[in-house]
Amino acid sequence: MAESKSTVVYWILAALIAGLLFFTNPSREAHKTKAYAHMQQKAQKEGFWASVGAVTAEGVDALELAGIEYHSYLLGSTLTHEGKTVTIGVLGTVWVVDE
Repeated sequence: MAESKSTVVYWILAALIAGLLFFTNPSREAHKTKAYAHMQQKAQKEGFWASVGAVTAEGVDALELAGIEYHSYLLGSTLTHEGKTVTIGVLGTVWVVDE
């Protein structure tokens, strides 16, 4: 009896954790915002003209034109470019995967 009770508790805990991950999975927009901000920071470090290019691309959805793809795995998500992971998101937070 005690073993089956603990098994039920583990299943309930697992369901709660899965629900938390599912409902806090970052959106496509959250990934794009984080990736774009990272692109702007890199452009500013590389110099004036790169910075100007990043700002002018702001009006156009530059990330869409660059072939960036959003992938949702229900419990987490990623943004990729040419098969390489650019951002990873889980629990409502997005992290940039830098070179």
